[in-house]
Amino acid sequence: MKRYWYKLWRCVLADMMYKLAGKDTIKKINDDAARYMAEEPDVKKNKKGLSAVNCLLLTGNRTFRSVFYYRVKKFGKLCSLCNLFLPAIKAVEIYGKIDGGLYLSHYHMVVHTNKAGKNLTVGPGVVLGKNNGNFPTFGDNVCIGANSTVIGDITIGDNAVILAGSVVTKSLPGNAVYTGNPARCVSELKTADAEAV
Repeated sequence: MKRYWYKLWRCVLADMMYKLAGKDTIKKINDDAARYMAEEPDVKKNKKGLSAVNCLLLTGNRTFRSVFYYRVKKFGKLCSLCNLFLPAIKAVEIYGKIDGGLYLSHYHMVVHTNKAGKNLTVGPGVVLGKNNGNFPTFGDNVCIGANSTVIGDITIGDNAVILAGSVVTKSLPGNAVYTGNPARCVSELKTADAEAV
């Protein structure tokens, strides 16, 4: 029982930031948590909202912690203090406007976007960054595989899948699978396949 209270105490600052974040940010955090809960094998799937957030923060899912701190970054010093009790990953950088459902599958990545839609999935070792001072824009349900690079003032359409090791420097339409350096379309997704992404 003592260990349970110790663990729950670690979430007090995170809970405070969650509740003060505003409706839009809370919705994004809840969407992020739902994506992580679906991928976590060791947690109860029926948790939602703040309960799911606390569960993910306490299970040691440090990529979720990084996403959470990105969402509540406006609290600055409070985030830094909370990070002492629930440390995030220093090898993950997240900047830009990203809608809910962000899922980082592993450590070591740079996620700098101009804007990204719902359910952006980013694999390990990915770099989403700037070229000539401009950042990429992503549609909804975009999946980026391990060690891929997407840079510059480009747009990736809805339901696009960029396979591992790809390099993207030009805009790509949605509903397709891309691979290579430079990335090229290897198959188009049908509507049902695109929705499953």
